Amino acid sequence: MATNKNKVKGVQMDKGMIEDIVFATMLREFKDTSEYVRHLIEKDLSELKGNTDKSLSEIVREKLKQQRI
Repeated sequence: MATNKNKVKGVQMDKGMIEDIVFATMLREFKDTSEYVRHLIEKDLSELKGNTDKSLSEIVREKLKQQRI
């Protein structure tokens, strides 16, 4: 019995996979991750100024985590 191994069935994707694809697509708009981080910082500058008790690297890490959630 011959089977068509190239036949593609529907792919089941969970929420995490979809979010990873969205995140990768957003990153593709920027040349590299540092440019993306710079964009986040400029976009949320007023919020960053309010978080004076945190270091800049902590804020950036939180922003990147939020983008992945």
